[in-house]
Amino acid sequence: MLYIIGTGLNDYKDISLRTLEVLLTCDEIYYECYTCIQNKEFNEIEKYINNILNNNTSNNTNKCNFKLANRQLVEDECEIVQIAKNKRVAFLVAGTPFFATTHVDLLLRAKEEGVEYKVIHNVSISNVMGCYGLYSYNFGRTVSICLYENENINEYIENNICNSNLNNNINNNIYNNNINNNIYNSNLNNSNITNNICNSNLNINTDNLPLSFYDNIYNNYINNLHTLCLLDIKTDREYFMDANRAIAQILLAEEVRQYGMVDYDTKLLVVCRFATDTERTYYDSVRNLLRKEYGKPLHSLIILGKGTSVIEKEFIEKIFE
Repeated sequence: MLYIIGTGLNDYKDISLRTLEVLLTCDEIYYECYTCIQNKEFNEIEKYINNILNNNTSNNTNKCNFKLANRQLVEDECEIVQIAKNKRVAFLVAGTPFFATTHVDLLLRAKEEGVEYKVIHNVSISNVMGCYGLYSYNFGRTVSICLYENENINEYIENNICNSNLNNNINNNIYNNNINNNIYNSNLNNSNITNNICNSNLNINTDNLPLSFYDNIYNNYINNLHTLCLLDIKTDREYFMDANRAIAQILLAEEVRQYGMVDYDTKLLVVCRFATDTERTYYDSVRNLLRKEYGKPLHSLIILGKGTSVIEKEFIEKIFE
């Protein structure tokens, strides 16, 4: 038996009572660790769940096998499905199951192998669509903004937008407790940004630049739909794209595509650590958002549709006055 279970976005204490009941009966628990992050370390999660198991059994030595599941184990190996043929296995994912396609693949393999499965959902970043005064049914396709890793592109963005005195370059910029993740100079000269990024004479080669994310945002925009933008994470490198970098790449994409959709007066929403105890949301112009520090990941953006309703605009502006 395979249980695919969402653990929410804050920490392990967001798991539901139903999930706790299931975990008490499981032989193996896998915790997926590559599509998101949570605020508690793995050993704390393991300790918490095993304490619950022990407190609910007369045998104090009862302990469930708990294992981190990296991308290779989930996508390339058959361990989880094979064990689930003869044992009760829980596969825990941050947020809710199937928001990431890798989890869909696991379910399909279980079905192919004749393994019974059940799914327990939880809150995910998609729940942000109904918040902040924006109607959930006015959202279009969700997009992911991937990190531009071309050295020339990174150098261009770093030299023209980022603080030139930064010790960590964009490729190596990571977030941890000892590093300030704000990679942008708080004293940005906006005229310099405009002259260097938003002009028609870019001195870099953008022929192979991934821009489909921006095309999808534009398609939503012209159809009066909002866009939820998820930012790139690379857990193996401890890299989590911040909102500043994402906005910088949007500016670059606009200059290449020339859609006339985003400029320095365009107002966006930056959502930080949604559904956690430290959630913060900012609604401001691109010019001002580039100057802000947003703290720990994860960050997301919401770009409003062209025909945002009067009620939505009024609501969101009153919230963030």
